[in-house]
Formats: sequence, structure tokens, C-alpha cells
Amino acid sequence: MIKKVIVFTLMFMLIFSSISLAKVGEAQLESADKLVALGLLTGYEDGSLKLENNISRAEFTTIAVRLIAKDHLVDKYKKDTAFSDVSKNNWSAPYINIAVNEGLIKGYTDGTFKPNRKVSYGEVLTILVRLLGYEDSLNENDTWPVNYAKVAVDLNLNGNLKLPLKSFAPRGDVAHFVDNSLSVKLNKSY
Repeated sequence: MIKKVIVFTLMFMLIFSSISLAKVGEAQLESADKLVALGLLTGYEDGSLKLENNISRAEFTTIAVRLIAKDHLVDKYKKDTAFSDVSKNNWSAPYINIAVNEGLIKGYTDGTFKPNRKVSYGEVLTILVRLLGYEDSLNENDTWPVNYAKVAVDLNLNGNLKLPLKSFAPRGDVAHFVDNSLSVKLNKSY
């Protein structure tokens, strides 16, 4: 019963919080450093990580593909995607193709992926839950992204951060969530 109260409280805070997390804290910095060392996160040409900036859907998809160690397949997947707005000439096309093949991402109902659109907290948590193989834990009575966020809270992917699910996720928070996912037992194999 106490666990249900805690989960409900965390979900309430996740859904209704209006706190901006764009400020980079120690946890985000440590997570980013760890992900850089693991080759999961790369910086910009000037060497910075710009952790306070939002991350695009294409950039996060690339991190997800690296996280499942499928980035060695990039050359094989350099082809048009299933999405009308991502041709094979787009740098992210092979990563998007791999992520679709692995069931990590889905596009919009209009047949687009919107690779340059900023990724939301809900999208980040959704992809991480799929990546870790916990979609079977979703409550079918909940709507997206609440259903994925509840599983993410159970897995402690959010690191107890309060976040508005439909708001855009800065690179630092994404690094923190990805880092947290490294300690979760995989529920599927790649």
C-alpha cells in the first residue's frame, strides 16, 4: 500500500510539475561524463556538451541505438526510412532505421518522424522503457505518456526528478535518465 502511495505521489509530481529542469546540476554533469566515457554521448565540434540545451529526436534516437550497441550497423541501414521527412541522405536515417527495426521508436500518425523536433520527457521515458523491455508492465488503462512514465518511475529512470512529461528534455536530464537506465536489468535481449 505504501508503495502505491509513493508511486501515485511521484506520478502526480511528474505529470503536474511545472518546474524547469534546464539548470544543469551535479547529477547531470556526472551522468554526461560517464556517457561520454562510454561513447554513448558526444559533444559539439567546440568540445562542449551544452547540457542545458534541448535534445532533438534524432539525437536521442542516436543515443538509444548506441545504448543497445547497434551503432556498428549504421552502414547497413543507410537507406530511406519509413518516414516521409527522413531520407537516406539525412545523417540520422540509419539510426532511425535501426531504432524502428528494434521497436524503440514510432513516428507520428501523419507518417513523419520530425527528426529536428525537440524530444519531450515523455518520449525519452517511453523509448527507455521500450529499450529496457518493460512494455509488458504498462497499465492499459492509462494513456500515453502517463503509462510509460509510471513504469519509468518504478524503474527509477527519472532519478526522482520532477518533470512535466510534455515539456522538452534538456541534454543534461536525458544524460541522467540514460545513466539511470544502465543500472536497470534488461528485460529483453539484443
